Amino acid sequence: MTSQAPQSLEPEASAPGVTRVLRTIAFGALLMLAAGCSKDPMVELVGTVKADGQPLADGQIDFLPADGKGPTASAVIKQGEYSVKIMPGAKKVQIQAFQKIGQHKYDPSNPESPMVDDIKQTLPAKYNDSTELTADIKDDTERQDFDLKTK
Repeated sequence: MTSQAPQSLEPEASAPGVTRVLRTIAFGALLMLAAGCSKDPMVELVGTVKADGQPLADGQIDFLPADGKGPTASAVIKQGEYSVKIMPGAKKVQIQAFQKIGQHKYDPSNPESPMVDDIKQTLPAKYNDSTELTADIKDDTERQDFDLKTK
């Protein structure tokens, strides 16, 4: 078995400046990538939701991309207030509020079955299933309020 000298990983002596240039380019690209990654593309959005001028006690708000492409964002509404992290862009907005109207057994044939709530939607379909609500969220948008009319 013959022994060989370890091969160098350095470029040939005929191109010493090439290594320095490549390292400089790579370092510059890494700095630009790091700078571009430091800004969060999400917007911190807060707002109020009112129904007939009164804060919505409890509910849910969903922001869906208007073009159907991209992430959705949802938040719980408590005492008329919500807060959500959302990608900027044109959105369809769905707002839901439910009222408990009773209870029933989850599985009526099983006496040990737990009870579940019967609920009904308290807002018109134009605010949820057949929404007419929209929002255009910009990079600098901080607040989006909704005042819904149910009567």
